[in-house]
Amino acid sequence: MSGLSWAMDIHEQCKAAGVAFFFKQAGLNPVYRGKSRQLKHHHGGDWGEWPVEWRARNFPKAFQVQAI
Repeated sequence: MSGLSWAMDIHEQCKAAGVAFFFKQAGLNPVYRGKSRQLKHHHGGDWGEWPVEWRARNFPKAFQVQAI
């Protein structure tokens, strides 16, 4: 698997297993589905630049605050 395909494959596996997945950085010039994506932010840190399918920031239930 090349580019970010491996990360998105893991993301799908985590969703299927009910496991949290947190994708932090895409890199400056990530490749996804055979296309290079030029991002402005260093290391791809601006989440707003990412395609929607890359936006995965889940937290384990133990880290989520419970409303009282």
